[in-house]
Amino acid sequence: MAQHRGGTIGAGYGIAPPAPSFGAMPSEQSEGPLESVRKITSKIEDALDSLSEPVKPFLPAIGRFLIVVTFVEDSLRILTQWSDQVLYLHDFRGIPFILTYLFLLLNVVAMTTCSILVIIRKYSDYAVFVLMTVVVTQALGYGLIFDINFFLRNLSVIGGLLMVLSDSWVRKTKAFAGLPTLDEKDRKMYFQLAGRVLLIFLFIGFMMAGDWSIWRVLVSVIGAIACVMVVVGFKAKFSATLLVVILSVFNLLVNNFWTLQDHHPHKDFAKYDFFQILSIVGGLLLLVNSGPGQFSIDEKKKVNLANAASMLWHAYKSMSHPSTAVNWAGFYVIDPAVPKGNQLILGPFQGKTACQIIPFGRGVCGTAAATQMVQTVPDVNAFKGHIACDGETLSEIVVPIVASGVDGSKRNAMTVPHQFGAIRASALPFSLWLTAKSTHSSLRIQHTSLAGLRLASSMPTARKTTGGPAAVSASAAVAKILAYPESRVNPPLTTLPPVLSLPEKTNITSKASYYMGMAKGYLAFYKTGLKSVFAAKKMLNERRAAASPGPMPSPRAVTTAFATSGMLPANVTRADWLFARRVQHDTIRIPIFGLILLVCGELTPLIALYIQGIMPYTCRLPTQLHKDMAAAEARRAASFVRLAPILPTGLCGAYLPSNAGALARRHILSSLHLMPALLDRIAGELLAPLYWRLKGIARLRFLAVDDSLLRRDGVTEALSDQELKLACVERGLAVTDVPLQIMRDQLRRWLVLSQTTGPAEQRAEEAQKRIAALLTTRPDKWSGMSPGFAVYTESL
Repeated sequence: MAQHRGGTIGAGYGIAPPAPSFGAMPSEQSEGPLESVRKITSKIEDALDSLSEPVKPFLPAIGRFLIVVTFVEDSLRILTQWSDQVLYLHDFRGIPFILTYLFLLLNVVAMTTCSILVIIRKYSDYAVFVLMTVVVTQALGYGLIFDINFFLRNLSVIGGLLMVLSDSWVRKTKAFAGLPTLDEKDRKMYFQLAGRVLLIFLFIGFMMAGDWSIWRVLVSVIGAIACVMVVVGFKAKFSATLLVVILSVFNLLVNNFWTLQDHHPHKDFAKYDFFQILSIVGGLLLLVNSGPGQFSIDEKKKVNLANAASMLWHAYKSMSHPSTAVNWAGFYVIDPAVPKGNQLILGPFQGKTACQIIPFGRGVCGTAAATQMVQTVPDVNAFKGHIACDGETLSEIVVPIVASGVDGSKRNAMTVPHQFGAIRASALPFSLWLTAKSTHSSLRIQHTSLAGLRLASSMPTARKTTGGPAAVSASAAVAKILAYPESRVNPPLTTLPPVLSLPEKTNITSKASYYMGMAKGYLAFYKTGLKSVFAAKKMLNERRAAASPGPMPSPRAVTTAFATSGMLPANVTRADWLFARRVQHDTIRIPIFGLILLVCGELTPLIALYIQGIMPYTCRLPTQLHKDMAAAEARRAASFVRLAPILPTGLCGAYLPSNAGALARRHILSSLHLMPALLDRIAGELLAPLYWRLKGIARLRFLAVDDSLLRRDGVTEALSDQELKLACVERGLAVTDVPLQIMRDQLRRWLVLSQTTGPAEQRAEEAQKRIAALLTTRPDKWSGMSPGFAVYTESL
């Protein structure tokens, strides 16, 4: 369940299709093979969870014991066969007696001591490092480093030890209330990935050795599939359980050393293999217990929920009041620790603290979960059984999202003013509840089509609704919002730079830690920016596939259509058009910038100011954008000073000199930052015509289309604060230290003055002339201009 505390739900995302409401989407869409496998394995996992419930609390201890049992057995074997070990190392390996005794003694002490430390979970980091060293030194000492089977088994043993390491870090993060540091999370992710990969090498060795038979081929194929699933982290728990069963049966049937005579030549080998496989089984049991980690397909659903919660939170904060009053955004999911599945547990969220566990039927969230119905509660104090997570929240909406494909348009679908469509779940294989809370009284609940959404307000309203449309199922439910003006003019937040989180000096003990934290913060910012581009590209493809009527035209096609006919396609909104433009702009810059980021790493911010032209917009730092805006405004002011003596009223004067067009072109290029600042002083007149053909004309065409879409799809009040600033910057309007209301007023005046009244086929050319006239006129003089003002230049 995702929860938001604050203002209007659904406003300002810019990710809805242009249709004014949802129709029922087909729930019988064909499923991919990955989803089919997921469903089957989920049922098997549920059955295994029920059967293994009694031993679950002991699973970590059993896994750790099995991992180190091979070291315990090895130390006992060295002690009981001391003379044989000394004879082999001295006579056959040529190691001196003193080094032989020291080697064996250190191995026994290290394996015994570190095995005990692993079992009791004390100093696990050091114990695992020592045991890994033992594995390597034994391979060198006994001359088995080039034995392929021995090598693969040792890799699997090391994989099990890495799982011990990641398991100990998982327990540390669960033991403390604070969040783990970036170093701890990174280590855990990488070591879990390495552990998963190394654990399957034993099975590779099994497939490479021995005689082939029908049963061996069958087991090898099943095991190979399970190994691949473990490596990629898809249903890793189920796959690891399957490997545990296969290896255990194989171990009992093949390495049954207890059936061999004491002096049988293969008894020691069988015993050694038996306990080594037990060690790998222990590693797989830890994988079953702790999960595959973040570098896995299984973990992706949790990461998606975290990104969705963050997206919703920052979306509200980027909008105007009352949307900024949102104080919580997050998810609740069914608690996997409760076999009956009748309890919710807190998932990823942003904002204030929240209730960790909510039983079905308790509070607004529990009621939504139990009834599978949307709960809209303008006054939570009047809601029977409300659970107060904080003292600010007073109104809520809770919408359940399930994975069964219920059609919300067939049962009570019109309890809230807009219809909820049936949306099929394809990426969320478990039930969850999306929740929102607000501290504002007048929440536009009717503006949302989010499945599982809950709003909460600090002031009760007169209307109270406790029932709503039936639950809908959706992976795309978070992204489907009704087509209100906010969503028609604002592109998705994935096209804007993410939040930059840097450490504060007051919280850092040393300069080295501070600069390391700064470097990691910048690196995380760039990685998130690149991920946003890929996410936006995927979202754009999905939107194009769902566009109606007919396919969504490309940005170039929209601009060309307006330039030739003065008309805009009906199935394209401003949000769609800008979304496609920005994705195209950022996508072509990913290869070069990605290479620079790969080479420079944490040092990328040092060169960021010099490579802005090849950086995706989502990777531009806030300080960098602020400096660009300030620099553009300074150039604009200086250009107006140079232009004023010759064109005091821009292109609207009664008399214009013969070089008015050239002066206007150079001023526009300079004031909009379309030409390098150096050319203002050097070779500007010579290179201005080239830059005008490359960038100037394109900007005028862009603004002509953008103005038309803004007038058609919404008003300036519908623009989010970030999009308002971008629109003003693109039109040469000041934004630095300018109140938002003044920016909205200036943009509104711009739209009035740039509107054309002539025939459709002449609108584009006339719009470009008017835009050029506005760009060459100071905004403080627009008040004296009337709509339809005359432009006295034929062409730029």
